[in-house]
Amino acid sequence: MLVWIAFACLLATGIAGVIIVLINSSGQMAEKTEKQQTQDAVVNDFSRNASTFAGLYEAIYMVNNGSLRDTVNVFADWNSRVENLDNAPALLSFRNESFLDYETWNRNESMIKAGELLALIYKAGVERSEDTEVTVSSDTSRYYEFRDDIGIEPGSLATVDFPYWVLKGSVLEKGEISMS
Repeated sequence: MLVWIAFACLLATGIAGVIIVLINSSGQMAEKTEKQQTQDAVVNDFSRNASTFAGLYEAIYMVNNGSLRDTVNVFADWNSRVENLDNAPALLSFRNESFLDYETWNRNESMIKAGELLALIYKAGVERSEDTEVTVSSDTSRYYEFRDDIGIEPGSLATVDFPYWVLKGSVLEKGEISMS
């Protein structure tokens, strides 16, 4: 009889342990889901307003890779654009939590924060062209501006000085090309 009672206690303890593990697991799952929902809302807010940030994409990229030193103006411009959005509460919260103290960041912190923005930009579906050279065609001006306003003859090879940025086939930010 004592063996059966010990076995029943052990079994009850095991079941209770499993229930506790399941509760903890589901609680963590709920937290992840809530966090993911918040991230999704930020991405959706950004995606709906992606054209608002035209002119900043390459600058943010350059801050991230360390090739642009004037980081304060880039983040000031980004913050101002987010602040003036009417329909992006999640994006505004994201900015308020992570990007208001940009004036105090050193170069390394600015690079990291620009990386966070790039992650958001890419999650929203914005893409950066990887072309280094293009053969000029009648369609080139849709994606690129010619450096120094010099037209380049169709069929000529041009060097990409700055790439273009697109979302779902729509150009958000034109790149810049020059004669090779």
